[in-house]
Amino acid sequence: MHLKLHLDTALDPLHIEFTESNNSHQFLQLLSSHAPVPDQIEIMGGKSAQQAMDEFLAVAKTAPKLFGHAWDLDHPTQENFNLWHKDIEYITQDQISTGRHRQKRMDLFLKLHRTLHTAENALVGFRKRVFRYDEPQPLMFYNFKWLGPGQPRWRDWPDFSPQYLIQRGDVVAEFPVIGKSPEWCMNDGDNLDLASTCRLPLAVAPAFNIVITPQGHERDYLQQRSRLRRWYAKHRDQLEPMFTEQELLSTMGVMKLGRVKNLQELDRVTDFIPSQARVVEIQTRDYLARALAN
Repeated sequence: MHLKLHLDTALDPLHIEFTESNNSHQFLQLLSSHAPVPDQIEIMGGKSAQQAMDEFLAVAKTAPKLFGHAWDLDHPTQENFNLWHKDIEYITQDQISTGRHRQKRMDLFLKLHRTLHTAENALVGFRKRVFRYDEPQPLMFYNFKWLGPGQPRWRDWPDFSPQYLIQRGDVVAEFPVIGKSPEWCMNDGDNLDLASTCRLPLAVAPAFNIVITPQGHERDYLQQRSRLRRWYAKHRDQLEPMFTEQELLSTMGVMKLGRVKNLQELDRVTDFIPSQARVVEIQTRDYLARALAN
């Protein structure tokens, strides 16, 4: 099963080869129910902590329009980032999708959520001394997301089998819901109201990432697994009603769907996208239908 992804007319398309699996079939079927062109394209990484914070602060000043109260933007601590995530988790669909200015509120909500994650990730790298405050982060992945009214939006994975080690060019499913995975709750010390925040990535969403920087290592996996077991035991009273320890450990990693075959073109895209490419065209639904048939 193949898919061609056109990022810009100046570039050759990326050729994505999906694995021959029930998961890839399920994902392509879901994608075929949406418009051929993604609603949102994001480049994760590539910005300095300073750039990411400036972008976030410009949007976050409008938080009272959504939540009714201002955020303490003078103190961008991890604790405050966790609280800001809670505001986003608690908001109801009716609050942002009804009324005269619903599209503006929805656009603001999505931009706020995106810049929040970008700034938080950049500051974590800075605080761990991975890079300086004004030094760009590595490019991590390209994200393609469908937000339109295509139906159905969500499905369950037929064969849930995540992988912890991913390489450059791998195509992986996006975390499907607002909230955080158990790993990120643990890493961020975000242990307040886990019933609202903590989610297992068990659903298929119309979005995927193309990996640029490899992630994960067998040593990291084993260490993280041990940390998660201790974290689960410490917060068992909140977590056990939602999922077992074994269910938690079985969801570590990401769902791999396929791989970019022409990596040399991905290298060109990496040099080109940050400043220019905004037009994305995926082959039509007819092409998807043919891919599913092959």
